[in-house]
Amino acid sequence: MNQAHVAQGWDYFRQVQGVGLRAVAALPEAALDTHPIPNMRTPKELAVHLFAGMRAFPQAVRDGNVTAFDEAAVVTSLKSKADLLAWCRRMWDEGDAIVKGLTEAQITGLVHTPWAGDLPGFVMMQITFDEFWHHRGQFYTYLRALGVAPPMLYDFEHNEPAFARKAQAHS
Repeated sequence: MNQAHVAQGWDYFRQVQGVGLRAVAALPEAALDTHPIPNMRTPKELAVHLFAGMRAFPQAVRDGNVTAFDEAAVVTSLKSKADLLAWCRRMWDEGDAIVKGLTEAQITGLVHTPWAGDLPGFVMMQITFDEFWHHRGQFYTYLRALGVAPPMLYDFEHNEPAFARKAQAHS
């Protein structure tokens, strides 16, 4: 996998992430700190975990090492759904800037992880996608448990403009 492959995958992921953001926006304000699924994270905790990877995994590819992230401190700092949505957008923006600056050497180089030793940067990018899809599925379960219909998974056209499907040029 090379820089061009990462860029193509990231552009598709931008659209997928936009649907995830709409799922967070669908969360009732009063449900942020509830436990719709017993013995699991709150919706706010899950959203923070979900969107932290947008910046953390590309940052690890850039830096060559996974660094610790204090999710609990972020969760405590977010007092409203508006705060949560703004934080999620910021994680995307910061991660997007990092990905756009990744070099071929960083993408093919090794990233040290605390859970699997050293992995190539392109594998870390795939983990970004896998983690997001896995936890977005959890988030959809939370929405359903709260009586909220989640957005259709591939409905990119209703995303915010920054995450909408781009017009394709045809020759």
